[in-house]
Amino acid sequence: MDEQALQETSSASKGAHTFERRLTVLSTLALIMSSTSPTAGVFISMSGVIQQAGTGAFLAFVGGGIICVAIAYVYAELSSAFPFAGGEYPMIGRVFGPTAGFAILGLNLVLWLLSPAVGALGAASYLKGILPAIPLVPTALVIIGATTTIAALNIRTNTLVTGIFLGLELVVLIILIWLGMRQVERTPLDLLSHPLIHTAKGTTAATVGSIALGTTIALYAYNGFQLAAYFGEEIRNAPQRISTVILYALGLTVMLEAVPTIAVLLGAPDINVLISSQNPLIDFVARRGGHFLSVVVSAGVVLAIINSLIVIMLQAGRFLFATGREGIWPSGISRLLVRLSKRFGSPWIATIFAGVVAAASCLFFPLHLLLILIGSGLVVIVPIMCAAAIVGRLNGTTRHGVYRMPLFPVAPAAASLVLGYMAYANWLDTTTGRPSLIAIAVIIALFALYYLLVLRRRGWVPHIPQ
Repeated sequence: MDEQALQETSSASKGAHTFERRLTVLSTLALIMSSTSPTAGVFISMSGVIQQAGTGAFLAFVGGGIICVAIAYVYAELSSAFPFAGGEYPMIGRVFGPTAGFAILGLNLVLWLLSPAVGALGAASYLKGILPAIPLVPTALVIIGATTTIAALNIRTNTLVTGIFLGLELVVLIILIWLGMRQVERTPLDLLSHPLIHTAKGTTAATVGSIALGTTIALYAYNGFQLAAYFGEEIRNAPQRISTVILYALGLTVMLEAVPTIAVLLGAPDINVLISSQNPLIDFVARRGGHFLSVVVSAGVVLAIINSLIVIMLQAGRFLFATGREGIWPSGISRLLVRLSKRFGSPWIATIFAGVVAAASCLFFPLHLLLILIGSGLVVIVPIMCAAAIVGRLNGTTRHGVYRMPLFPVAPAAASLVLGYMAYANWLDTTTGRPSLIAIAVIIALFALYYLLVLRRRGWVPHIPQ
């Protein structure tokens, strides 16, 4: 789309519903780190890395961090050019056209409405480990109700609440580092030179394949820095600052998740017991700190997941708000979704609707199915964003952006190759991976068809707020 068309679209959007720019770099970082939840990442995702790669997790942490740097560069450049509440779809729509943009809008809509259910069921499962008598799904519904209510409040209130929770998360991580480093059993060189993995036949040398799969889990654990794109309309001087938020968020996430986990690898009394455990980090805390401390830490993990869920609800509500502002729904529904609270300035109806859908998802979908669908969606969306960064430079669509990534086009090309391999690995898994990719393809096709048959006649293009 040329500059004149871009300006015409911007003019047409005057008077549209927009947010107040209240967020600073620091407050946005607090929200993103709460969403990423380094504590939940360590005790859930990083535990998965250890189970998959054994002591080769050290290499997986480094590899995942390098790949995420490349992805962060892509999001920083595109978000600087298009700092809008809709996240990826306005960027992809501006670079590749409205058909592609609306297809990604549809995919993201499904993923955002499912994500709160994943967080609620995960928190309920962890809480059930502490209090076995509590029912799983009703507990998840209570968590959804509470976090939806908090997310409907003023963004500054949410920043304060999530900031307090994030402080508690940091205490848990400090405890983990202290337990690992107070009695070091091995050196980083031991982890690098002789990586071990637990199999059904016992402990053996880790393979390149096991470390590569562990790297994909680490990549998912670090994921979250790109969520700054969804607060693009609420960040002060967003075109100049949003890239800083994204890159800082990645750096903090890698540090807060990798350092405690490496401390555990270095300080585990028996490395064979650690890498064979079904819950290696909680078991480590129990061995080093005792049962009471492990219960306290488990409670901290539950709070971390709930804290993350508050921010996920914030983002889900803002995404629904963006779809209402686009006018893609019947007029009555769109008008409801774009209503902002006069008191809090938040999209409260959109947020409540997201909570209702999340609650329904808890009732009808198992956790493992939700996780597979969301993971497959990430594998599909990120390569498209990488392609948008390259094409946007070539056709000038992103020339007005403030930030320009280094290592162009190496960074987006390398990230695309890695994510392409992950998609291939998922496709080989005929039980869950392949069906999830097919489901993602069907969602994209249905929304693209809806655009071609319905919205194209209206002249729909991704919204450009003032």
